[in-house]
Amino acid sequence: MIQAAPYIALGVFLAIELALVIISCVLDKNAYALIIIVPLCFAIICQFLADSYSDGYHEEGLLTVDTINWFFGVAFAASIGIPLMLWHDKLIKDIGLGLTLGAVVIQLISYWVFNCLKKKTDEDGF
Repeated sequence: MIQAAPYIALGVFLAIELALVIISCVLDKNAYALIIIVPLCFAIICQFLADSYSDGYHEEGLLTVDTINWFFGVAFAASIGIPLMLWHDKLIKDIGLGLTLGAVVIQLISYWVFNCLKKKTDEDGF
């Protein structure tokens, strides 16, 4: 297994997420759903930080593994809450809600695949 496989998979999943959000904007004929990109990207940043901090537990400073996991949870809560708020205010349609929540599901799947591939490459010694 190549060492870049987790990051390649993460990039593919990110492209699918962005495509779902853009399709949602096109179908709704507005750009309100683009706001979902902010917490999704923040979740990806937290994913990279958690990966880099998982090698050794860092106690110094404000940025610890627990802090990163907390930010990760907040990002996912915002990823789910923002489309629901936009849908409730009738700013996006039902199809837009489904597509943006689909992007959140893809993000969760990418997190799982990334961690599985990362563990596999670590076990292989790459």
